[in-house]
Amino acid sequence: VRAFAINSDNTVNADFTSSTLSSAKGTRSTVKRAPNNPSFDTSVFPTSIPAGTPEKPASGDNYGTYKITSGGTYSNLKGTYYISAPNQTVTISSMTNQNETLYIMPNTNVVLTSDPGLTTSVITIDAGATLTCNSGLQIQSSSKLYNRGTFVCNGTFTYNLSSVYNNGVFSVTKLESSGDGNSSGFYNY
Repeated sequence: VRAFAINSDNTVNADFTSSTLSSAKGTRSTVKRAPNNPSFDTSVFPTSIPAGTPEKPASGDNYGTYKITSGGTYSNLKGTYYISAPNQTVTISSMTNQNETLYIMPNTNVVLTSDPGLTTSVITIDAGATLTCNSGLQIQSSSKLYNRGTFVCNGTFTYNLSSVYNNGVFSVTKLESSGDGNSSGFYNY
């Protein structure tokens, strides 16, 4: 392990060519092994919307399982959502912060306009899909973010006691994590 200073232009000049001696000979560490790549797991990335899934109602405060199949602005999301609006943008202005599941299906663009501070929730971003968070995003308390598309966070992305599984484009302004190494993880495949 070596430390290098961050330059004033936010670059780092790192030189690993010289050898160093370890002064911590009595110290041992373990590395948490990344789980198998979930990119092709249809339980994480559904291949279709289940038959009989109703369209999200225009109004109401209903908790349940819904689909969103056309672009536009949606609010008061509660529950599980299959979002499949190819080549359209779905804007989510508000949602509850607990027990949410968003399946963003291929070629769909989703924009979160505010940070709901998700707990015990799941977000999947399928190949060709994009999730953009305009004001940051925090996931916590066993939440999971699965990405094999494009995830963009124009602010701080924080995962607390949660996991990120990335097998796509992951672009954030600032990345933060808290929680111990057994409860939080960022797995980049």
